[in-house]
Amino acid sequence: MFIKETALAQLTNNLNNFPLLNQYLASSLKNRAQQDDWYDNRVIRYILRNSQWVYRLEREFRDAQVNLIENSKDVFNLQGRGEYDQQLFDAFAEIRLASWARNQGYTDIVKLKTSAHKTPDFSMTKPSMSTLAEARHFRVRDYVIDLVYDRLDGLALKTDGLTKFGLKVEADDKYDHEYNILVGPDRSSLEAKYREMVKSELTEEFFLRVDKELANNPNTEIAILEGLLVIKRDANPGVIDTQRVGSSNREANLKMVLPRLCAALLEKLEQIQAFLDATGYDATHAVVFFSGIDDYEIEWSDPWDTLADKTSAPQWVRDYINTIHSIASASIRIPFDLIVGRGNSVKYEPFPW
Repeated sequence: MFIKETALAQLTNNLNNFPLLNQYLASSLKNRAQQDDWYDNRVIRYILRNSQWVYRLEREFRDAQVNLIENSKDVFNLQGRGEYDQQLFDAFAEIRLASWARNQGYTDIVKLKTSAHKTPDFSMTKPSMSTLAEARHFRVRDYVIDLVYDRLDGLALKTDGLTKFGLKVEADDKYDHEYNILVGPDRSSLEAKYREMVKSELTEEFFLRVDKELANNPNTEIAILEGLLVIKRDANPGVIDTQRVGSSNREANLKMVLPRLCAALLEKLEQIQAFLDATGYDATHAVVFFSGIDDYEIEWSDPWDTLADKTSAPQWVRDYINTIHSIASASIRIPFDLIVGRGNSVKYEPFPW
């Protein structure tokens, strides 16, 4: 069982196993670990558990040669950049971009200083090529379930609970009915609302009651968040299993995620072009780098399956992809590449236009 002080001490000790993470993250993670809800932070939990994910992240820092990136500490200057737990993953996307760039032969990688203009994340060079690059980590659409997962997984760690079984979090009919509202135009305000609801409802006392109730009554279903979700007992000890919603209809799912991809790409390219216009920066190439849309995310599995062989993709998909490329190309006056994470091993490669 962890209290705040023991969690901080263990975090400090475990970080010593990861020199680069310790160098760049120790200060902010230790500050986060001193907050009462420290266990909501996924990275802290991974480090406390010595997860293989942390070893992979250290390797990505090493492959990025992060100490050779000019202004590298600015990648983790997260003040004023929104909710810390989420913004960490935006910073990791920048490190993964730098790692990819090293592998592609880029040199002189510089984390650009913020200015009065919206500034791209990096500049980098290849022979006869000067590149500006932007990274982004996509948030999952099922953010309510994600918030619940982080809280329950954190409480399991904090209390050393769920030793004989795990928990399964599933969407109830109400969630299905309200899904389009939850992920619609009011998502930002609704996400803030449900973040507070999760914190106030899923307390340590609630978690211990659930643990006891499901130990005594294995078939019990416990409704949470005004009936949006239900918690059930899972056979695997210590595991929090979440049922993602999304759409079970492949065409509907494609029509949901492809416009999202297009909007994010245009936002990044327009930002780079606006920077070029405002500063006169002499760039000949742009890179937009997206993480968080790999095959691990259920909402993106359909697009990647469909685009694995474009010749067999429906004509409307091919037309839509071509339209995205045309619109994107018109939004910036230099050539660009879109790099995305693919596959269960998450390799970063050009988008299949």
